[in-house]
Amino acid sequence: MYIGKILEIIELSSKKLEILPVEETVLSQISNTFKIKEDSLFGNIVLNTGGIVIDNWIRIYGAGKANFFLRNVKFPYNNLLVAEDILGGLL
Repeated sequence: MYIGKILEIIELSSKKLEILPVEETVLSQISNTFKIKEDSLFGNIVLNTGGIVIDNWIRIYGAGKANFFLRNVKFPYNNLLVAEDILGGLL
């Protein structure tokens, strides 16, 4: 549902955007640990990309190299981490 819209926005952007490939083992870890619905914008990004890198500055986590699973089992927060910047800021 949303992934087509996401790709459309990326194609129109003047920013350098990279969509990382999905890694099946990471996708399986996410699916088995978190109850993320694919019918949301967030769910589409996390479950259908390996992450999105914006201008080599911001990484939106996904099921791959920008690993949503590892970031969220590593930190003892009650909220989910969805992105980071290169300075270490967590979103």
